[in-house]
Amino acid sequence: LARRDREGMQFSPLTDLNHHVGQFQISPPQTVEWRSAEGWPIEGLFIRPMGTGPEPGPMVTVVHGGPTFLWCHQYFARRGWIQLLAAARIGVFLPNPRGSTGKGLAFAQSNIGDLGGGDWSDIQRGIDHCVACGLADPDRLGIAGSSYGGFMTAWAVTQTQRFKAAMAVAGITDWRSFHGRSTLHTWDVIHLGGADPWEPGGLFETRSPIHHVKQVTTPTLLLHGDCDELVPVEQSHLFHRALKDLGVATELVIYPGAGHGIRDRKHILDRDRRICAWFRRYLINTA
Repeated sequence: LARRDREGMQFSPLTDLNHHVGQFQISPPQTVEWRSAEGWPIEGLFIRPMGTGPEPGPMVTVVHGGPTFLWCHQYFARRGWIQLLAAARIGVFLPNPRGSTGKGLAFAQSNIGDLGGGDWSDIQRGIDHCVACGLADPDRLGIAGSSYGGFMTAWAVTQTQRFKAAMAVAGITDWRSFHGRSTLHTWDVIHLGGADPWEPGGLFETRSPIHHVKQVTTPTLLLHGDCDELVPVEQSHLFHRALKDLGVATELVIYPGAGHGIRDRKHILDRDRRICAWFRRYLINTA
């Protein structure tokens, strides 16, 4: 609470309920710019790790959901683990690839029919840019995301082995079974360019991470709410089982009663601790 001083426009605090917050250090995001393969200007943010020198360090790329969404200059309250990663001396890269908002309708629609194509290329080129600028150690890279960002995380580890760790919350891993169970069964058809879900060898198959799962070597943490109606929980069960069968390091955590987003305080604490411990394990405590 605050009280306005009668003499002017100054405010003075009346309470100090969370005084310990003043002990926290927040790393402000900085703008990062690079070019797509076609020469389009692409932007994102980089959050520097706390208490580190100028040398390149570990970095986690966090892909936003949507995909029509935007990382912007703000404190990511609902994703507090982003700042916790920075506090753990891990840099965080937040790309806004094609399909994001902020650059007009044409840019926001430019990944329709091409999920996992041009948008994935934009993200890779952004990571390459961070490495070239000395922001990231190419041998200590991670990737994470929720929803569409979870899909892109699962897609990433099937397309490259450059990442040493991955984490997906409520990620789509099989578009065909997603279409059969999700309440968003028209959204996927639109974003896959009107593709037929039942066509053998179509986009619903070839752009599904599970279709390429035998390429995965990256340790992958999967988190999901068991009441998620948008991205049903079996999406994570399916990918986790495949990784287990293939001998890839993986963990699956299901939050009871959670939907498409983790809201319960105890679940949030568990999620944040697990994510930070996972990336510390594979990007820092590697000796």
